[in-house]
Amino acid sequence: MGYTAFQAEEYDAKIRQTLPFYDAFYEQIADILEAAGKRHISWLDIGCGTGKMYEVVEKRISA
Repeated sequence: MGYTAFQAEEYDAKIRQTLPFYDAFYEQIADILEAAGKRHISWLDIGCGTGKMYEVVEKRISA
């Protein structure tokens, strides 16, 4: 069996099967940033996960 590159979509799908409210967590982070009036933020990503949090927040606060 050969090496298969990491697939973010596959990882997120498996996490959704394991962790209830996986997507809701990211929506709540975006809600907090919106409520705090954070339209321009600096984002530090320590390299864990698939970048889902950035994706959700970027869509919500950059509009």
